[in-house]
Amino acid sequence: MSDSPSGRFVALDRLRALAVLLMIQGHAFFELLDPAATRGTWYRLHKLVHGLTAPMFLMGAGLAFGITTYPRWERFRTHGAEHHARLRRYALIVLLGYALQLPGHSLRSLGSPSPDVWRTILAVGPLQLIGVTLLFAQLGTRVFPTPRLHALGALVLGLAVMLVAPFAWNVAPASLDAPGLLAFLNGRTRSQFPVFPWAAFVLAALALSVACTSARGARWLRSGPRWGMAGALACGVTYSLYRARVNPYGEHDFWHSSPLYTVFRAGGVALFLALASVLASRPGKLDRGLAILSRHSLLAYVTHLLLLYGSFPVPGMVHALGRGTLGIEAATLASLGLIVATVGVIVAWRHIQHTALIPNSFQRLTHLLSGWHTTRATLGAWTKSETHVTERSGVHGSVSPAPRSS
Repeated sequence: MSDSPSGRFVALDRLRALAVLLMIQGHAFFELLDPAATRGTWYRLHKLVHGLTAPMFLMGAGLAFGITTYPRWERFRTHGAEHHARLRRYALIVLLGYALQLPGHSLRSLGSPSPDVWRTILAVGPLQLIGVTLLFAQLGTRVFPTPRLHALGALVLGLAVMLVAPFAWNVAPASLDAPGLLAFLNGRTRSQFPVFPWAAFVLAALALSVACTSARGARWLRSGPRWGMAGALACGVTYSLYRARVNPYGEHDFWHSSPLYTVFRAGGVALFLALASVLASRPGKLDRGLAILSRHSLLAYVTHLLLLYGSFPVPGMVHALGRGTLGIEAATLASLGLIVATVGVIVAWRHIQHTALIPNSFQRLTHLLSGWHTTRATLGAWTKSETHVTERSGVHGSVSPAPRSS
């Protein structure tokens, strides 16, 4: 179902690679840019664009799951190696998300009696959300007999998650003092990516991807103009309803839970996918690099966080350059440097894979955990001093381990 002879969905590769680049640039600007430089129309536009970064990742994950699963339905739903490999991968993604949130990357923090520490540890980030959602989507292949029924179930569940989100966000903070699984409910427990409404992006994209099972549907998924019309319609209708003050929910957290804003951002992602579809039938040399970046988006995510925020005992760019100290030009250079360093790690990792410098079993494990550094930092923390606590923050609505979103 691809636009290219190699069999890849070129527009999706472009979208996911663009999300990676926007994520890195956005985090660098958010942490390093002098607040005085954030005044003006350009920064409001910057925040609007970066508010789509997280939905890009989530919808990209949903599309990728469906496109790889539905055409080979029986292979992935049977009780075989592929099914179990996916379950292990998604579980490890969830564990990695929690590992990145351990204060100081130290396992000793698991013994802390402080509710504040546990709220930090149990907060739901993008990796936990994607891992849990896709884990249940994979388990759903054992429940639904056909791809269409599976996609219909995902669509119904996604709509329910989106429509119930304002009520979920009205749960009183007092009932969330010991979050546990309630951290998946809303952002009041410091969760940046609770199920409500964020899982709706993954589930809706997954449901749409069932179109790849027919020739006509596959042409629709590859059609930039159709994505553009769908995106423009979604953005136009929801913005009109917003301006008309249509609100059946009463008082609620609009920017975090409103179905109107969720649909608006999904429409924005559709517009970006339409843009990414331009000349996708004739991919160029650059598309090979974007495909590599897309396939290694998890490694890029973890790497840029470690480079930006540091990991004991190595300080990150925020410590070296100073938080909120750079002008636009300097912050731009710093973000470009962070992008280059992240891409360099990906290139080095691919070289290690292709030259077989490490055993296959260890290679698979460390690939799932996104590199040796995170593994060493987590497992070695038993003997490390907790003198350094990793600082975490996130841009407006973008992907970050910090409990903040919009």
